[in-house]
Amino acid sequence: VVRDVAKKLAALGHRVEEGSPPIGELDEVVPIWQRQLARVPFARDRVLQPVTRWLREKGRKHDDAEIMRRAANIAARALAWFGDADLWVTPTMPIPPPKIGQWQGLGPEETFKGAAVMGAFTALFNLTGQPAISVPAAVSKEGHPIGVQLVGRVGADGLVLEVARQLEEELRWVDRHVRHAYA
Repeated sequence: VVRDVAKKLAALGHRVEEGSPPIGELDEVVPIWQRQLARVPFARDRVLQPVTRWLREKGRKHDDAEIMRRAANIAARALAWFGDADLWVTPTMPIPPPKIGQWQGLGPEETFKGAAVMGAFTALFNLTGQPAISVPAAVSKEGHPIGVQLVGRVGADGLVLEVARQLEEELRWVDRHVRHAYA
């Protein structure tokens, strides 16, 4: 789907080149997410989901300065990877949607690691502050929407939105959605 979208963008006049995905490991960012959740004021942890409680508990043990260094390192690597491109086109999710109850019975850490795979292409840009948008681009044989993510340089929000609009018009997703919603 990403390659099909790249071809459509090229047909719209954009220069498109293929590149390698960013390199990183989940274990690099888990402490950052843990610390972020630990800092959210919440009066009653007991009503939280076990995964959220686990993240918060672990996050309270991390040092803010170390987390800031870790996040800055990851963001610097990501921005260097981005290079001189105006936009990157990636999958939104690398896997089909999970089945209901897929992580039922697992502990919080295992549940988190299973679910975190879904953010393989999106979570990075929460650290860098780059504008990103998911555009519906296709439908799987099971009927699930497949999105592509457009990511721009820091501050290029307008470009990301403009190209997303062009792409949505080209893919005619609105027509497809409305047709199915009222069929």
